[in-house]
Amino acid sequence: MNPDLARRAVSELLGTALLVAAVIGSGIAAARLSPHDVGLQLLENSLITGAALVALILALQPVSAAFNPVVTLAEALFGLVGKGEAALLATAQWSAASSARSSPT
Repeated sequence: MNPDLARRAVSELLGTALLVAAVIGSGIAAARLSPHDVGLQLLENSLITGAALVALILALQPVSAAFNPVVTLAEALFGLVGKGEAALLATAQWSAASSARSSPT
């Protein structure tokens, strides 16, 4: 395997896992901070998630920062990445999201 492609796959795996953790964590934090105000919970959740996404993109963009299999598929359809690369990157993203989602709480 190409070392550059391996770095990109690890970047996608790590970025996706951290993004899913940020989304879940911000939801839990918002529910605890504002238990009786759903509107404020949504605002807190979206601000924290947005900040985490910006931080992840800034940190991992030099390597790879799609963090979403649908984005990777779109990149493949537009010819920005090859089909084999897209399959590997989407598999890394899917694996990270699935394992983070199924972790016990």
